[in-house]
Amino acid sequence: MDFLKKGELSRRHFMAQTAAAYLGVNAISGLNNQLIGKEQVSLDSIVDSVIYIFLTGGLSQVDSFDIKPDFEGGKNAGALKTSLDGYRVSKYFPKMAKQMDKMCVINSLSTGTAAHEQAQYLMHTSYEMRGTIKHPHLGAWVSKYLPSLSKDIPPFIKINPGHSLCRGYFDAKYNALPIGDPALGLQNSKLNRVSEKDFQQNMALLRKMNDNFSNTYKTYNIKSYTESYEGAVNLMKSSDLEVFDITKEKKSVLDSYGKSQFGKACLLARRLAEKKVRFIDINLKGWDHHYGIYDNEFFPSSANTLDEGLSALIADLSQRGMLDRTMVCVVTEFGRAPEVDIRKGRIHYPTAFSGLLAGGPIKRGYVHGKTDDKCSKVIEGKMDPSDLNATIATAMGLDYSKEIQAHGRPFKIAHKGKPEMTLFS
Repeated sequence: MDFLKKGELSRRHFMAQTAAAYLGVNAISGLNNQLIGKEQVSLDSIVDSVIYIFLTGGLSQVDSFDIKPDFEGGKNAGALKTSLDGYRVSKYFPKMAKQMDKMCVINSLSTGTAAHEQAQYLMHTSYEMRGTIKHPHLGAWVSKYLPSLSKDIPPFIKINPGHSLCRGYFDAKYNALPIGDPALGLQNSKLNRVSEKDFQQNMALLRKMNDNFSNTYKTYNIKSYTESYEGAVNLMKSSDLEVFDITKEKKSVLDSYGKSQFGKACLLARRLAEKKVRFIDINLKGWDHHYGIYDNEFFPSSANTLDEGLSALIADLSQRGMLDRTMVCVVTEFGRAPEVDIRKGRIHYPTAFSGLLAGGPIKRGYVHGKTDDKCSKVIEGKMDPSDLNATIATAMGLDYSKEIQAHGRPFKIAHKGKPEMTLFS
């Protein structure tokens, strides 16, 4: 058949990869938002977009944003003055040091989960892993319960996505759209080896086959499948496809984000936030430093990558006047042990760790929470992942307290968490 000619497989890969996500664009635009309810927290401003940066492996708080210069276990971190008076970051974050007046530092995150998979799951969903149910990622909640502002572009996008697209028990249309390489953008999304006429003929045949099948088997999943493909076709024709091409940026802007894949992901995220994509998730691996943490290829290298890309993103958003409507979150699985061990590394340490927020209603130049002199325990302002997720949801205008029903059970967007109101300006 004509629709199986060379090149069709790559387009079919594109559509299979993106179709479910695209359905969410049009389907939710008129949604009666069930998560904006009577207990919604009122803020002076809410954000259109969240850029959620997840550091896989566990960022060492002792060597980054919770500096203890007099503590022997943290002596290698150094202490740099920052644009936030009286606050220090480690020597590994010289560029972020200049942006800290725009940031909110949380030095009091704490969980009881020290295993990678379980910790990632908890941070993303606010729930502990269960064998019988999969909970949605925070971005899937946003995709389902907030109206899309980005026209043809899906509201939930994951860059360097890993394995899971995180819809949990929601319909497949609330999965994230995965972008494997930000430098390559959204691949297989254009007609390269087939004419528009042939493509439309193929789509007409597909619609006819789907109509015949759906008339015989009337189920929601069939309708979703058909609408998903139609949404993918709409994006293929959309001028918004250009947003995925970071080469459209000026050389000076490209250079400011650096050459790393993470830097390019941050630039793509800024472009997507300009289109008001609701939730952009960036995964940055490389933080599981059990051996020789201070060797150049380990923590110093990872920190340099984060420092360059994140500082460029914050500066760029600020210069473009986007920081009021865009929220940046930097989170991780857990922290690292305060003491360097015999392997010259740091083991997993969920008792106390750090995160960063910036933008929207979040206070700028603010440090929340406090650990003891050895970074070993939280002594002030403790937060767990569900509190953080409730705070993010509230900043986007979602009611963290509203319950939904799934699998016959009640669930909330942030489980038992509550927003930390002191973080809001």
